[in-house]
Amino acid sequence: MSLKAEVQQLLMAIKQEFPDVKAALNQIDQTLTTTRLEKFAALTDDAIQQNDIKRAQNYLNFIENAFIHASPQLRQFIDTYYAEVILFYVDDSKQQQAWQLIPPKIQQLHKSCWPNKTYIN
Repeated sequence: MSLKAEVQQLLMAIKQEFPDVKAALNQIDQTLTTTRLEKFAALTDDAIQQNDIKRAQNYLNFIENAFIHASPQLRQFIDTYYAEVILFYVDDSKQQQAWQLIPPKIQQLHKSCWPNKTYIN
């Protein structure tokens, strides 16, 4: 399967699993797959900001599971467009707590990109 097809499949799975994000993802041009996955990361951040920990945890666990079962190319895509941008929209005061919510594989990816972030240590 091509990376393009895998990414489309991932985005469709996100919309099916989380109907609450479907409208937000559908507002973005379907060909802008990187922007659409970054939006899912931003929606995760929004859930954290709103103290909706259960929703944030569901999004994080979903992406961790997708990462574990992904091809190497799709793993790189998830790394670049989700794991590296997660917590970007979270207030500094909430980042330490939010860090504890992130599953281990996504933490590793984020940490490799941002090793000096204060909330990591």
